[in-house]
Amino acid sequence: MRAIERDVIAQTRFMLWNRSGGRCEVCGKRLDFETFQMAHRIPQRKWLLKKYGKSIIHHPKNLAATCSLRCNGAVSIAGNPVAMEQLAQEISEELNV
Repeated sequence: MRAIERDVIAQTRFMLWNRSGGRCEVCGKRLDFETFQMAHRIPQRKWLLKKYGKSIIHHPKNLAATCSLRCNGAVSIAGNPVAMEQLAQEISEELNV
């Protein structure tokens, strides 16, 4: 992984941590900064990366700070194509501003 990518990931983790108040966005449990998970609402599956692109899949609005795999799975909107399209459109509009 390149240093630039590591910096972007670190900045995103810090932003998610602050946005969530250091708590899991699903259950409210206090998060450990070093180990909390960045959960994707629109999952980062190959076909979804191809459809939406990295800028949408890895956008902060598509990410949630979670404490566990259970909570990570709870934020997924993979089963709701309408919600995925709406979120992708919202992020796309923000990126084009």
